[in-house]
Amino acid sequence: MDEDFARNCDLSDLRISVHVDRGADGSMDKLVEVVKRRLSLTDLDPGLEELFGYGEAKTIGLGIVADLKAYHEGTIPCERGRSRFAARRPPGTGKTLSPRRSQRAPACRS
Repeated sequence: MDEDFARNCDLSDLRISVHVDRGADGSMDKLVEVVKRRLSLTDLDPGLEELFGYGEAKTIGLGIVADLKAYHEGTIPCERGRSRFAARRPPGTGKTLSPRRSQRAPACRS
């Protein structure tokens, strides 16, 4: 791992990437993927709160972001947080975009 790449990694990247079932090489591959994906988000990309037409999915997504922030701040236990919702929609309706834009929410950037 080169020094510039290591400088861009944070603890959440490691938590997502490193797993015994992946082994060392698989965990490193996942880490590279996660960091590249995170770094590809720019300040020009809108956050979920700025998107229109997402209805209840937007509300749920923002609720998950708020719960994650509260969990990381230690104000709620993990069990109280909303952790998932099923996204069964036709292709091209934002199933991938919605979670990616949740990463841009102010709560996730602080």
